[in-house]
Amino acid sequence: VRGHLAESRITVIDTLGNVTPRHLNKHINYAAVPQPAGIAEKSLATPVGMDMSADGSTLYVAAFGSSAIGVFDAAELENDTFVPDATQHIALDAGGPAGVVVKGNRLYTLTRFNNAVAVAVYMRPHPDTVSRVTVPTPPVPTPVASQQPVPPAGPAKPSVRREAEARVRALLTQGAEAVERGAFGEAAGLLRQATELAPSDPDAWNGLGVALVHLGDVTAGVAALRRAVRLKPTHAEAERNLGVVLDRQGKSGEAAAHYRAFLDLATDGHPARNDVRRRLGEIASRKGDG
Repeated sequence: VRGHLAESRITVIDTLGNVTPRHLNKHINYAAVPQPAGIAEKSLATPVGMDMSADGSTLYVAAFGSSAIGVFDAAELENDTFVPDATQHIALDAGGPAGVVVKGNRLYTLTRFNNAVAVAVYMRPHPDTVSRVTVPTPPVPTPVASQQPVPPAGPAKPSVRREAEARVRALLTQGAEAVERGAFGEAAGLLRQATELAPSDPDAWNGLGVALVHLGDVTAGVAALRRAVRLKPTHAEAERNLGVVLDRQGKSGEAAAHYRAFLDLATDGHPARNDVRRRLGEIASRKGDG
């Protein structure tokens, strides 16, 4: 069926009650026959549900007809400056998302084609450096409280060292909780304090890297994750986090090396092992196809 029969829209209502619809597929030239390549991939069909990130900066849209979750910068949507981009869609293997709920750094959606609940870990991309991937990738975990002792800067009484260690553990715990709430700016501030108090603590750098990537500062996030790996070459979670971020940047070769390191280091019962193995297989098959 050809023609301009309907539009997929989201309506913005401001504080004054002004109602402004936004056409999600404004890139389509309905007079063009046939449509150029890539138009369908950028499009979102039948939006049926929405939810916002905790900080209100990102809108997630369940597009039932496209079997995807669309990701929009809220300010760009309000100002109508957004550019439809297939890399900003989260593809769902099962298809038919009937709604979406954001909780912390996870998305939940009911996929009606198989009547199941799909869970995805999202990472807000930086427009210049990160492309969203539509293949399943292992999630970036929240940082965990460090159990490593904090080396003192100089001679210090045991009580002072214990207080410093307790402070670092508290900052890491608070940072992890902030990430779970989606308060990534707060998390980055807490975890940066932890790195300042304990610059040799790999868990602090791993946690800071996770928070910075979620904020969109991917370059600084990758640097923090690399530092965690240098400080502790056996840090399985930092290896996996690096693999995920590099994978999303399209650096699949380097990502694969970190995925393999994770598999070598992680326990046999680690819940992410199967996801990592599957992703490594996908990377290998793509190389074979090329």
